[in-house]
Amino acid sequence: MKKSKSLRLPKVPKEIEVKIVKTKGGNYIAELVKYDVFTQAKSIEELPFLVNDLIYTLFDIPKKMQSHIWFQPVRQNPLTKVENISLHYQILASQKFDSLLHA
Repeated sequence: MKKSKSLRLPKVPKEIEVKIVKTKGGNYIAELVKYDVFTQAKSIEELPFLVNDLIYTLFDIPKKMQSHIWFQPVRQNPLTKVENISLHYQILASQKFDSLLHA
């Protein structure tokens, strides 16, 4: 009988502070404040994808698990401009992976 491998996730926080700055050139720079890492986006629409890619890379989340884990900003005041602000990104995980995450 073949043993099944135990699924292991690295220590991934359930919430990450992301500081967003809009540059003079119109790009957006997102910093994961606690981890001192950055990514840059050309538009606000692509920013969540690049922030998630940065998180996947930082925490070494395997490709096969990435479709089950997604960070999104905690809802902000809709009138708040998304430039030069800090957002808290919360994790959304499928039930299969939720119990493997660390608080």
